[in-house]
Amino acid sequence: MLFLVGANELSMSEYEWAGGVRGEAIEVIKGKYTGLPILTRAEIPIEVFCNYADPMEEGPFGGWTGYYVSGSRTLLDGNEIYSHPLQIWGVNDMAKTKIVIGMSGASGQNYGIVLLQELKRIQVETHLVLSKWSRINIDEETDFELEEVTKLADYVYDEEDVGARISSGSFRHKGMVIVPCSIKTLSGVANSWNENLLIRAADVTLKERRPLILVVRETPFHKGHLELMLKAANMGAVILPPVPAFYNRPKAISDIVNQTVARIIDQLGLEHNLIQEWQGINYKEEISR
Repeated sequence: MLFLVGANELSMSEYEWAGGVRGEAIEVIKGKYTGLPILTRAEIPIEVFCNYADPMEEGPFGGWTGYYVSGSRTLLDGNEIYSHPLQIWGVNDMAKTKIVIGMSGASGQNYGIVLLQELKRIQVETHLVLSKWSRINIDEETDFELEEVTKLADYVYDEEDVGARISSGSFRHKGMVIVPCSIKTLSGVANSWNENLLIRAADVTLKERRPLILVVRETPFHKGHLELMLKAANMGAVILPPVPAFYNRPKAISDIVNQTVARIIDQLGLEHNLIQEWQGINYKEEISR
């Protein structure tokens, strides 16, 4: 369809036309050499300059067109071919990675806030859903105002808006994190009880085979809690309780929070500088003590 539209003389590009039909803008970048729009999600876009002035005879099997014909074809001079797989020359900088963040009513709101801060710092587009009790607990256990938290996200949704864009599998993103994740929310996810947008978005993430990270904040666990976590894990979710580590010698609560948030971001396959990567134990130094 885009090919047919592009072949006609329109006052707009075919991508503008497609965006109007779709009801949502098509993400494009400007070609490095031609200046033409290129789809950000194209797997291997290639920019080439065709040397029309110097055609050459093609072989007998018509490799240029795929047909068994021969003849004179336009030469693509090797010195003027610019092949740019977008992953190599910066599509991640041009088309923002999208992550869905859910914050439920468990204790541990700081984990969600710090995650939002770090994703904003590394220029990841965030779509945030706050439960009613998350909003209450932000005021109860942090020094942040609710407005300060919501401003960290690019988009914020009402928990009851089950028709929001993140409720559909057609909304493409790189993963979802529920942090903190209450046992009630865990139960909703494990049983596909899509009573609100938070759980619906998580269910969609699982059905689309995208990463879903559940930062379950409860202790101790009884058998029912463990069975819910196992059920969610069997469906594809990553269970990531905020368990502190001490090999990085934390000196403040923020160090402990950063360690868990770093592990969350690791699961999303994104870069961060919250903690130093483990370099291993210096055995010689240890033995000499």
